[in-house]
Amino acid sequence: MDSATRAAIALGRGNHFFNVMRTALFVLFGTLVLIATTDTGPYDLALGAVIVSAALYGGLAGDSALRDLTAINKDMNEEDAASNFGRSANGAPMMLYRVITALVYIVMALAQLNAL
Repeated sequence: MDSATRAAIALGRGNHFFNVMRTALFVLFGTLVLIATTDTGPYDLALGAVIVSAALYGGLAGDSALRDLTAINKDMNEEDAASNFGRSANGAPMMLYRVITALVYIVMALAQLNAL
């Protein structure tokens, strides 16, 4: 794979990650506002389903994008890998990012489900 193709794929998956995070966190913020400001009693089950769905979507789709970014970094040719950007990209703690992403969604979902 040439450098331009790899860069385009990496940029696309990075944008996918951002879009997933923004969408799922926006939904979870919305559910938090509903829980904090209204009587959700009759809608607890439906709201709980939205919370679980948004957390699963954010966690799984975000992890998929991060795994793809890790894989595309491994596909760098030697010249790109030896560049400053290549060393930085390959030195990023992607596993830590994946763990943090999962923990954010788990903690948010559990906290909101507990608040219901």
